Amino acid sequence: MPMTWRGRRTTAMLCSAVLGLALSLSGCGGGTTGDAAAGPLTPTLPELSGSVTDGAAVPDLTLQVTVKGNVGTARTAEGRRDALNGNYLASLDQLSGPYLLRATSAEAEHTMSVATAPGTANVTPLTTLVTAQLLAREPFAYFDGLGGRGGFTAATPEAIAAATASVRRTLVRDFGFELPASLGDWITAPFQPVAGDAMFDSLAALRAALAAAGTDYHALATTIAEEAGRCQAEHVNVASGSEIDPFCPFSKRNEVDPEDSSVYEIGFGNVRGDALAVRVRGDAVLSAELLTAGGDRHACSAAACRGISLGTAAADLTQPLSFSGAVLLGGGASVVLDGTLQTSVPGIALPGLPCSANRYYLIHPDRSVEGYCALPDDYGLGVAGRSATSGSTRIVYTFDGEVEGVAGPAIEVVTQGDAVLRVLAYRRDPETGLPTPLYQCRDGGCTGATLGPVRIDGSLGIPIELRDVHLDDVPLQAVLPDGSLSGTDPVTLQAELAGYIVNDPSALPLLPVPCTAGAPSVAATLSDVSEPVNVCVPDDAMGFLLSGTYFDAGTRTHFVQGLLSDEAGSFTPGNAVNVFVRGGAVIRVSFDAFGGPSYGCEGSACAGVSVSAPNGAGERTVSFAGTLLQEIATAGLPADRTASLSGSFVAPPP
Repeated sequence: MPMTWRGRRTTAMLCSAVLGLALSLSGCGGGTTGDAAAGPLTPTLPELSGSVTDGAAVPDLTLQVTVKGNVGTARTAEGRRDALNGNYLASLDQLSGPYLLRATSAEAEHTMSVATAPGTANVTPLTTLVTAQLLAREPFAYFDGLGGRGGFTAATPEAIAAATASVRRTLVRDFGFELPASLGDWITAPFQPVAGDAMFDSLAALRAALAAAGTDYHALATTIAEEAGRCQAEHVNVASGSEIDPFCPFSKRNEVDPEDSSVYEIGFGNVRGDALAVRVRGDAVLSAELLTAGGDRHACSAAACRGISLGTAAADLTQPLSFSGAVLLGGGASVVLDGTLQTSVPGIALPGLPCSANRYYLIHPDRSVEGYCALPDDYGLGVAGRSATSGSTRIVYTFDGEVEGVAGPAIEVVTQGDAVLRVLAYRRDPETGLPTPLYQCRDGGCTGATLGPVRIDGSLGIPIELRDVHLDDVPLQAVLPDGSLSGTDPVTLQAELAGYIVNDPSALPLLPVPCTAGAPSVAATLSDVSEPVNVCVPDDAMGFLLSGTYFDAGTRTHFVQGLLSDEAGSFTPGNAVNVFVRGGAVIRVSFDAFGGPSYGCEGSACAGVSVSAPNGAGERTVSFAGTLLQEIATAGLPADRTASLSGSFVAPPP
């Protein structure tokens, strides 16, 4: 039953023969006569060439084929019409394999391919599907993410052969579309992209079959990539005769039988609509059933379910469910299952998600579940989120998510060293863009939140720090209007996320321009920094307005801001102190660290701060005597760091 899908020759020959002491070149072509000396032979550079088509059109000279590899700079070849040698010829000079190719054209849809060595590499819808299967991620986004760097390693002859076989099976099983074996290797077999050529005609037929099923090869490539990613995580092979299909969970459930509370039904669904269910009492398997989307049923019960077993439960009560030659009968035929799946938490049904990594689930007290895919990074590294340092001691990973284009809550993880300090789930107001806090753990309550080891990726030419974030049933309390946490009925956060930090060693550090000796300045002593931060207006403000006064809705605000320099001629405003006054009283004080957190106090908590009356020039002196400010986290929530302000600054009139 068809499923519903979402959603590139040269050979240099050199011969010589040694006969006694004489060297004869007559058999090598281009022989020499007389005393003329033969010049040295220059080896031809390695190249890729091949035919490019989407099965509906032959690209014109607007065609471009870009080749990226393991090591070296990407190469781009312009299209051509050369029926004997294909539609492009790309030099691989200083580019080592394996190779990833993308063809773009105004006349035809974009296509992709792979190659392990110089020679022929066709670029077609079929090779696009093979590439998606091989990468186990959306191929076009992955190609874009590589940029001009190397780092492609996924293709080997064996891996390409396995991916090709998998795509062939997918087309037969899900679309009833079978390609003739006489086509040869889809990537390396030369063909002419014209009607009447067996490969071209097969590609045209493929387009028609996919269109009849309501999809196209781009959408199919995305779905194949998603399924391949799920299968990498876990799968069970289902053998029926000579055919073996992987069953890769898209959704999971682990529910009590409503008629017998001692029995649990462990269920898995795949993207095709097949369902696998195993009923257990304790660790004993009572029955198992595989029901296909087409209505075929295979089952076993009691002793006949030998080969199916539950493993030791983890802390969250999930268990490995193993199949070893397990035979399920049905309709006079049988299927044999081999592999291991991981159950969901008892009483929990995890919804299917199109992503196979960087996903998270919020499990509510009533056991209902929200699931989202963290949006991928811009570099094609397979990580997610926006990451930033926060002061000198913290890293903040923020993972935005969505499912089918619907925005979900963002997950923010604050770390210090190897410890997770806070985890916050929040939504952004669609009109203001401001964050609204939903659930949080803090103050030592983030049990189950751990970090993987730091990994360094240098493929972009600068070191990128990668780190996995594991959130294993982390309890998050509801955030109350005053910023406190509810203390009851937490939601549970399950996630496997990969975050990143970009560190450019060539970037010049921004350093504060020194304060003039004796000039007014404010010293901010931060709880996690040994040396105080001085905020002042230097003699030369470089044209920046670094101090002042302004009014807004009845509130008078005095501010001072330091100046930062990279000592190479560039300047920018830096750390800032703000004092808000209403009706003659200080109602708020804030310190905003450049590239770091914000700190603040409100009302009577702002002890030790004073604002003088204006002098004859309208200037006011703002003074601090150990004024203590608390760190303000995302959505205005309290955090654990503090800043103490001492000193003064002069605020000019409005």
